[in-house]
Amino acid sequence: MTDFDTILGLDDDLDLTEEGFQPVTDTFTISDVDVAKNERGTMLSYTLSNPDVELFGKPCEQSFREWLSFPENEIVARIGRSNIKRLANAALGTAAFKPIDLDGAMVVATLSEDKRGFIQAKGFKTVK
Repeated sequence: MTDFDTILGLDDDLDLTEEGFQPVTDTFTISDVDVAKNERGTMLSYTLSNPDVELFGKPCEQSFREWLSFPENEIVARIGRSNIKRLANAALGTAAFKPIDLDGAMVVATLSEDKRGFIQAKGFKTVK
């Protein structure tokens, strides 16, 4: 592994094989659910947490935001609504819900790194 404090220049070797976020699938509690509207649109935010799952050396508390409406790009809003639909179906058994109903619900999800290096939640399933 590279000691990043000793890198001197362009010819130094870098070993990044252990860097990045390794995907984790586990049960998470949904909290901090909020709907906010601003000049760009409306989004739903929530946090997935599990004190037994480590995320960069700390107990997992990862926040996410999904667009419900985004007039500048309807495709982005459709993707956001689709993600929220999958979350609600897994957590509540229905895609027709009040956002506050998600608060305290539990889901099985996979946290992984997307192509840009951001953590994403996917593969929502009902807790059995």
